[in-house]
Amino acid sequence: MVLTWIYQAIVLLLCVFLVWEIIVERKLARQLTAAVVLVPMVLRLLMIK
Repeated sequence: MVLTWIYQAIVLLLCVFLVWEIIVERKLARQLTAAVVLVPMVLRLLMIK
């Protein structure tokens, strides 16, 4: 149970960094790359496989 919370906290932190990268990045290609990486991270955060 505690490991699940730690795992979700790490994934949440990664999601925050990815959203920040999407916001501050000017190049569209890098924004799209971050968005593609963000989708599975959000699914993992919601515990959806």
